[in-house]
Formats: sequence, structure tokens, C-alpha cells
Amino acid sequence: MGATDAQKTADAATDAPTITEDDRRAIREFNSAIRAFESLYDTRAHDLGMPAGTFDVLYALYAEGQGCSQRVLCDRCYANKQTVNSTVQRLRREGLVRMEPGPGRQTRVFLTDEGQRVAQAAIGPVVDAELAVMGEMSRGGRETFLALLRRYVTSMRERFERMGVPAAIRDRGADDGASDGARA
Repeated sequence: MGATDAQKTADAATDAPTITEDDRRAIREFNSAIRAFESLYDTRAHDLGMPAGTFDVLYALYAEGQGCSQRVLCDRCYANKQTVNSTVQRLRREGLVRMEPGPGRQTRVFLTDEGQRVAQAAIGPVVDAELAVMGEMSRGGRETFLALLRRYVTSMRERFERMGVPAAIRDRGADDGASDGARA
């Protein structure tokens, strides 16, 4: 079922792509997969009795291993400074993280021994599952998957920029985390 010549001409004149039913199906499938993926992590956090933001911060600290700045946490968690700061402060009060001076005016956040124990129990199995899934892919398949995902994110970021999406939202997590081999 192809587009008519008039439709193709109209589409070319407006630079609008011709959208096929196969394109729509692919977009629906991709969006469904992204939401299912996020739901896995949200469900894990819920089952552990913790807010998703807390799970994300613990995950990022666990993945970093050596502590990090709140700016890095914002990038890894795709969250704003206020959200990360309030989560870190709550985790500090609960004895799960400690803060130490870093270079310059920077403060670094570290898991305490108790925080490491909690993260190992809560986040460790997730990281193990992620590593197992990545390990099921061939090296070439994994590299292709990650390259395509990075290209998709970069292209979407560029299109959002053209739509006028604010930079604070657009640039969050500019690292894309693809080189980390894990969620954070």
C-alpha cells in the first residue's frame, strides 16, 4: 500500500516524511519497549519499598564505586539538582551516604558501609542481570546495539532542540551512559 504520487509530491514540498503503517508500528514497538524497560527498574524500586529516585541515586553511586559529585549524580540519574540533593540529604540522614569535600568547591557523595550493604542487596542483582543480558550478545551485536541507541538519542536530542526544548532538559545526561555498560 504505497503513497499516491500527489501525496509524495506534497510530502516532498513540505519536507515531511511519508509515514507508513510499518513506521507507526516501529515507533509504537520502540516506545513500548522503552516503557517496559523503565518499568522493570520502577518495579524493582517499588518491590524494595523505595522511591525510584532513591533507587537511581543508589544505583549511580554503586556503579561509580568511588563516590561522585552531585553533578555526576544528576547526569547519571537524569534528574535535576534539587531532586538529587533532597534524595542525597535523605540518604545521609538514613546513614546510607556520606559527603566529603572534593576538588574546589565540589562535594563528593559516597556510600557508607551500610549504604554499600543496601546497594549490594538492592542494586547488585540488577547490575548482575544487566551484565548477563549484555553478555548474551556478541561483541559486535552489543556494539551495534549501543551505537544505534546513541544515534537515536542524539537525533532525537537534535530534533527536540529544533522544537525549542529547553537546554536544561535536552542536555541532561549528555554522556548518554552508553560507555558505562550499565544503566547509570
